[in-house]
Amino acid sequence: AGIKVKTGFGKFDITIQKSSKHPIAIIFEGTIDNYSNSLIDDYHYYYRQYVNRGWDIKIINTYDLINNYDQILKNIISDIEGKNK
Repeated sequence: AGIKVKTGFGKFDITIQKSSKHPIAIIFEGTIDNYSNSLIDDYHYYYRQYVNRGWDIKIINTYDLINNYDQILKNIISDIEGKNK
């Protein structure tokens, strides 16, 4: 099947999967929700828990996303294709 993009959970804003292996979770840094909690503590928890399960965790700054959307999207797709073939 193709790439599946889903609404995230917890501190993950989006999850992306091409197959049942190596999902990617994305946290958008700079969103309003990030200011109400300690991003470092949350990142540390989710990073350790899910990397140990084979996930690739990415932090994307909203400013970078706005200014480099095409390149960030290409990088994500490249990561998906490289890990999930």
